[in-house]
Amino acid sequence: EGLVARARRNGDRRTSMVRLTEEGTQAFAAIAAAHEGWIGELLGKVSEDDARRLTGMLTSFRSNWEGRE
Repeated sequence: EGLVARARRNGDRRTSMVRLTEEGTQAFAAIAAAHEGWIGELLGKVSEDDARRLTGMLTSFRSNWEGRE
């Protein structure tokens, strides 16, 4: 597939360095652009007030999630 390249790091067989190839970078850019367009369609008609409220609620959910035992 050629989207990622892997190389051993410092001769340590337990670790590998992984990076996107040029093809991987191009594929990621295309997927990211499509995702950004989808998010724009999803949230395009949300008012600023609703966006602020949603951000506040999500922040609260995150804080509650991170604070759970």
